[in-house]
Amino acid sequence: MKRTLIIVTLLSFVIAAPFAMAQEKPMKGEPKVKCCVKGNCKEMTDAKCVKDKGEVVTDCKDCKVDCCVKGESKRMTIAECKKERGKVNPKECKPPKTPKQK
Repeated sequence: MKRTLIIVTLLSFVIAAPFAMAQEKPMKGEPKVKCCVKGNCKEMTDAKCVKDKGEVVTDCKDCKVDCCVKGESKRMTIAECKKERGKVNPKECKPPKTPKQK
């Protein structure tokens, strides 16, 4: 009787295991991350972010670009750069022209 009870218990676990495994849903594709590409924050896969030469950020507020403000290159968001009247992603950050003195 004891042996039969043990066999029935083991068989119930063997039968229940596939049902429990079927409940787990596999992830489709790669998980998406927030990526900062040229100052724009987008959700994409990590591989695509690296391919687009972007930077993975935890929050879109951390998405910053190089901004030329009054001859100085600073890292700031696009909105801050526009507020300071700077140029986004300058190739060269030249100081402002000074008026000629006579």
